[in-house]
Amino acid sequence: MSDNFRLSDHEKELIACLRELFTNQKICFYLDEAQNLARFGGYIPSVVVNGLTGHQALTMPLVLSKILTLGNDQETAVQRIIAMNESLGLAAGDVAEFYKSAGLGKNSN
Repeated sequence: MSDNFRLSDHEKELIACLRELFTNQKICFYLDEAQNLARFGGYIPSVVVNGLTGHQALTMPLVLSKILTLGNDQETAVQRIIAMNESLGLAAGDVAEFYKSAGLGKNSN
C-alpha cells in the first residue's frame, strides 16, 4: 500500500538515528491523528517502544537540526508512517501488536 511513498532523506536519517538510539529495543512509528497541525506545521511522527505504554512524539530535531513533519494531509501522513514502519521490516500485524502493547489505537498500521 505504501509502494507510492519513497522515504525522504530526512526520514531515512531519522530512522537510522532511532535504530542507533534504540539498539536493544524494538520500535515502530505511530501517527497521533489528533495532534495540533499548526504547532509544528504538519503531522509529527511518534515512536513506540515495544513493551512500553504510550508513544513519544518526535518534536525535537534529531537529525538535520529540524523536526520531521509528514505534511498536513492525514492520509498522506498515515501512508508515510506505514512506509517508515515497513523500512524497519515491520508488517501491519507486527505494528498492530506494538500498538496493542502500548495501549494505542490502530491509527497508523
